Amino acid sequence: MNFWFVVEQFIALRNGDKSPYYELNSFGGIAVYNIGRQKSEKNVPFPDSLKKQKVTDFAFDGQNAWVGTRDGLYRYNMQTKRWRRFTDADGLSSNHISTLTVDVADGSNPALWVGAADEGASRYDLRTGKWETFTMKDGLSDHNIRDIVVVRC
Repeated sequence: MNFWFVVEQFIALRNGDKSPYYELNSFGGIAVYNIGRQKSEKNVPFPDSLKKQKVTDFAFDGQNAWVGTRDGLYRYNMQTKRWRRFTDADGLSSNHISTLTVDVADGSNPALWVGAADEGASRYDLRTGKWETFTMKDGLSDHNIRDIVVVRC
């Protein structure tokens, strides 16, 4: 079970009662706190380019930490321990990220959904690394995406 809360620049994610707890905090990075052991396990500092940005949302897909900003999307790969920045040049609908939602319920097609404050939404296929963009031209009622909820029917 995931529990999210956001208070200004403090964003956290908890996966279950005993798994690590990830938070973005004032030191400029991701802090990993193990709830079962009740201790901090590590800190992952932001790259310099991200330290200067306003964080708008945070998500975790099991392998990557995703950080949305007003100047693009950042991914931290937990295995390679490397950061990568994505922008509209890579396929995002906009660099002004407003919301992030991970969709792994359909194991055959896991994705990261990225909402933009000014140009619709983008879907990143976690398996292929390809972007798909959705705007008003595709049927969205507005370009300003505040939140994305994935519903299985």
